[in-house]
Amino acid sequence: MPSKSTDQLKRVALYARVSTLDKGQDPETQLRPLREYAQRRGFAVVEEYVDQASGTSEERTQYKRIMAAVKKRQLDAVLVWHYDRFARSTQALSNALKKFQRLGVDFISYQENIGTTTPASELIFHIMASLAQFVGYAPDVLAQAPSRPWAA
Repeated sequence: MPSKSTDQLKRVALYARVSTLDKGQDPETQLRPLREYAQRRGFAVVEEYVDQASGTSEERTQYKRIMAAVKKRQLDAVLVWHYDRFARSTQALSNALKKFQRLGVDFISYQENIGTTTPASELIFHIMASLAQFVGYAPDVLAQAPSRPWAA
């Protein structure tokens, strides 16, 4: 894992994603608190990445750009409003986090106040990501389930 100088500010990228702009979704709602958080922590924001797309696809322009910056080790951390803004599926999120970990890049989710900076926080992060994915599937699962499965 690359070592980071303590004299140097942590280089952080902010990532925001909205599914649509026509339903009142504004990326600034996510970015404002991320900027404030970065400032309070003494992070140097090197770039803001904003996608207007579904989180179920990894074919997002800014998502690809941030992943390229991670690969080139241009960042020390990625800061997101909520982990489901970065990736909707647990597998996609897990794959990205493995790449981040291999390259020494931290992932911080503002809303949950968790990241991947310790083994315990990483475990909690994966559990919460799995729950979020399930909640995304729940309406379909519940629609197919009988209303009283225990009654025969």
